[in-house]
Amino acid sequence: MFRQNEFYLCLLLTAVLGFVSLNTDMYAQDGRWVGYSLDTLGSGVSYYDCGDGCIGHTQSNSQYVLIFDIKIGEWVLVDLGVVQIFKYLETEGNVVLAWSEDLLFGYSSSLGVWDTIHYEGTLLNDHSSQPYRSYGCSDSLAFFVTDQKFYVFDGSLGSWQQYDYGLPANFSNGLYYPKVDCIILVLQKTDLYADIINVVYSSHTQTFNKLEDGCTISQQKYDHGYAGMIDKTGMGKDFLLVGYSAFDNQFDVIPYSTGENEAAVYFYNTGTIEADTFIAYTSGFRTVVTPFILVRVKFYGYSTILGAWNTVTYDIDWEAESYYGNGNIGGQFTFDLSTEKDISHYRFFLYSARDGQFNKIHTDLVYTSTTSAFQVGGSVLCVFDAQYGWGFNPVENHGELIPLGYDHTTNFSAADDYATFCRWSPTSDTMRMYFYNSNTNKWSWIDTQKQISVGGNTTPHVYLYKTWPENKIIVYSSSHDMIMQRNFPDSIYVYSKINGVLAYARSEHQSFLFNTEKCSVHEKDFEFNQNGLGTMSAAFFNTTGKILHGYSSLTDQWTTHTISEEPYYCYDPGYIGLISAWVGMNGFGKFYTYNGLADSWVELISQGNYVSHLVGNRTALVIQSTHLYAFDPYAQTNFNEEQKNLIQAGFTLQQNYPNPFNSSTTIDYELTNPSRVVLKIYNMFGQEIRILTNEYQTAGKWSVTWDGRDSNNQPTSSGIYIYQIKAGNSLQSRRMILLKSDNL
Repeated sequence: MFRQNEFYLCLLLTAVLGFVSLNTDMYAQDGRWVGYSLDTLGSGVSYYDCGDGCIGHTQSNSQYVLIFDIKIGEWVLVDLGVVQIFKYLETEGNVVLAWSEDLLFGYSSSLGVWDTIHYEGTLLNDHSSQPYRSYGCSDSLAFFVTDQKFYVFDGSLGSWQQYDYGLPANFSNGLYYPKVDCIILVLQKTDLYADIINVVYSSHTQTFNKLEDGCTISQQKYDHGYAGMIDKTGMGKDFLLVGYSAFDNQFDVIPYSTGENEAAVYFYNTGTIEADTFIAYTSGFRTVVTPFILVRVKFYGYSTILGAWNTVTYDIDWEAESYYGNGNIGGQFTFDLSTEKDISHYRFFLYSARDGQFNKIHTDLVYTSTTSAFQVGGSVLCVFDAQYGWGFNPVENHGELIPLGYDHTTNFSAADDYATFCRWSPTSDTMRMYFYNSNTNKWSWIDTQKQISVGGNTTPHVYLYKTWPENKIIVYSSSHDMIMQRNFPDSIYVYSKINGVLAYARSEHQSFLFNTEKCSVHEKDFEFNQNGLGTMSAAFFNTTGKILHGYSSLTDQWTTHTISEEPYYCYDPGYIGLISAWVGMNGFGKFYTYNGLADSWVELISQGNYVSHLVGNRTALVIQSTHLYAFDPYAQTNFNEEQKNLIQAGFTLQQNYPNPFNSSTTIDYELTNPSRVVLKIYNMFGQEIRILTNEYQTAGKWSVTWDGRDSNNQPTSSGIYIYQIKAGNSLQSRRMILLKSDNL
């Protein structure tokens, strides 16, 4: 099975790929808008969407799908040969999905390739939203399920995969979960307690799998798989524990029948947990061995990264310890609890999904119904009683106790790696806000005006609290374990918001922007626009003076731009901000783009009348009546350009041979037209290894050999590599495997 070290390598790959893509492209200067005419490209309803690295567009009656990939920086026209009756188009992350009456289209901006397939059967479930519709996208996968086959477009392959999963005759309902590295189908039958079918696809193994006797998914946020328990008959006797890990694409199933005086122990998600990762699940069974003397509990814990059930059995002295069975699920751990009967000290039964181990923790905190409570987060468990607060990280197995001031508690919450609550007293005008950080294993606090009825806003790594009427803003960053605060003038109503690493608080005449990664605070003398806060950048306008303000979290700098029109609308979801301005009576008559990747403003000079617009993480799209405009954030010039000729693939790229290879391999390609050709080798971290070709070449067949060495003529290690060719404005990639002789 795919185990823990491979999981952390996967996370590292994700982090490094993101880092490399952003920083290598920071050499871009401004960005530009690229437009083209909508003439002769189809008719009917337009379908379009923006993802992270690409934009998709088509029309209900068209033989084309249009793609704008920010790696290429140009529109790519895919000619399907015949007119299609399109029904849908969606873009998520780095994949595009479109489907017509009989054709599926998928595009991968990771590889710069597309693929189509004619599907069989009828769409299984058409619904307005997940998890009830049998099609959709994640960041790297797209799927489409009919009553005959399960189709998946894998962005790492750039091609469609299909599987004849066998729909049961008594099928009643389906639930469909697109994840970053897997697609999960839960197919239910007419009989509520009949076998539930689970069908999965894993991008790690690039294969399908099926479990005829599966389970439902109680926690939809699961990453890298899922786990659950089902009562097979509804009588509380025969159970099935099901776990699935996408890393090895395998199920781990345990049937369990309860004995005499034995009942199931259910674990619940106690609320909306703001966490980065959800990988833990636990079920249990409680047996009264000897009434009022001995209780035995058996726990089963499943980790989607480890891919296996672990179990432990505890004997509980019923005369000394009370245990009733009521478990809780966090992000990376689970826990159940008991209390001593004499002093009611808390005892915790913890399961860590990081290493699959169980641990029983004894504490000195005292349970009472009025002066104690607990909260669970991603990697944090926090408990308080009348005198002390205790923060614990079950994943790292460390904790810290702190004596508490005041005698009442309010505003208790937990997120990915921190927990917070306030302590107050009826005799005091102030209260103390506590924070426990599970990474640093430290407590911090700040005193503020008492306001017990007002809670803060919680995200995985940021907490924002606002007092009123004094309007003090308190922001906590778990990334740096730091508290920041600012004050507004009295009697001014203040709005606040968190998005990604950024947070703001704004009033009519004053605003503060908090960067929780850099722990910086920026003040402006106007009110920030409601939708201008992105996860990594911000775009606002000040109508006084008609000044546009753009902020990049990468540089921690502001860039302003003065315009002659009156600004109207502002939106920024990620790195790109879009502000429209009035032209006559049209509030969307003109657009200005803030590029948070290059810290620049770019004006869109467009043709036609405004129709619609969308903004993705690093993409933006403006649709006019006669033209379509895509924003290229990595262009080295600041101008708008209408693309005269839509780009089609101008070459054919073959699979390298031999593959896998030991000392050298050959890459063949054929150019349709003469053009400048750049052929590069990348490793799986997205780092450039070597440039094999960078020259103008004539049309015809070409062949290049790679000797497995990098640009410094040093031999590279065994592994998977990407070779990518760009000819003119077309781009394609393929994977190859270098396997040194000592690995054979």
